[in-house]
Amino acid sequence: MFLTDYNALGKLGRSLDAPHPHGWMNVLMHAKGDAQSFATHTTSLSIYSVFRGLERHEVGPARFAVTPDRYLILNDNQRHAHSIEDQTEVLSLRFRTGLGSDVYTAAALPAEQQLENPQARLPIEFFERTYPRDKRLSELLGWLRIFIWEGVRQDPLEQAVQPILEHLLVLHRNLEAEIERQPAAKRSTREELFRRLHVARDYIEATYLEDINLFGIANIANLSPHHFLRLFKQSFQITPYQFVTQKRFELAKNWLTNTEKDVTDICFDLGFDSLGTFSRSFKTRFMVSPSQYRLNSRKT
Repeated sequence: MFLTDYNALGKLGRSLDAPHPHGWMNVLMHAKGDAQSFATHTTSLSIYSVFRGLERHEVGPARFAVTPDRYLILNDNQRHAHSIEDQTEVLSLRFRTGLGSDVYTAAALPAEQQLENPQARLPIEFFERTYPRDKRLSELLGWLRIFIWEGVRQDPLEQAVQPILEHLLVLHRNLEAEIERQPAAKRSTREELFRRLHVARDYIEATYLEDINLFGIANIANLSPHHFLRLFKQSFQITPYQFVTQKRFELAKNWLTNTEKDVTDICFDLGFDSLGTFSRSFKTRFMVSPSQYRLNSRKT
């Protein structure tokens, strides 16, 4: 099913979380719009991406920011709310019920066992987090975007989504090394630590302009502050505070380059107490003042 606006399901007599009578079919959403919010609803296994703008998701206390360079995976039957900012171009894909298990079984189960038991299905559950958008996934999503432009029918869509799932499964397997680095004897504990730390990292990505602190972020990860701080630094080679600061300065550079926002406004929008503190910190980090950075960026 192709959808080109968020109201399309309503026009069909369905809500965002009303499943297809025989389970979810593949649903491709490509929409451009102004700021909107959508109440908590249930999704099937899904991938959420944007070509421009920002989409935010809430899964319980967890927060996720979907940007042009990061996409989000949610599993079957996940409850979540989401919103988009002005001028956001969204491309999301809800996989039909059971497709993830079908593709995983075909890839992971030996051919002999599949012949002996054609009905066998292996369960698959992805880590619910944002992932960096790699070149291959961008190409696959780009093809889906073209399908909508060209009015391609449902059958080609069915064939186009399987390579996306196959690619996601490869990325899922490639996380093994990161999981194994977690300091725990049990495999299940290492996976859980990996999951919680990425929930915390995504929370920072989505809320770094808010008044957040170590205790709050550790609570999101359901870890003690000291334990969380040690594990976060070990996993990402940066402290939570340094990560928040890094994200704010990245945004400062973006605003200085791409907007006409006054430097003073940028300073306070980023949560600094004074222009002097912001300017000194910016110059220490980038060797030039904010104003000079703006001038230099526009000469290139």
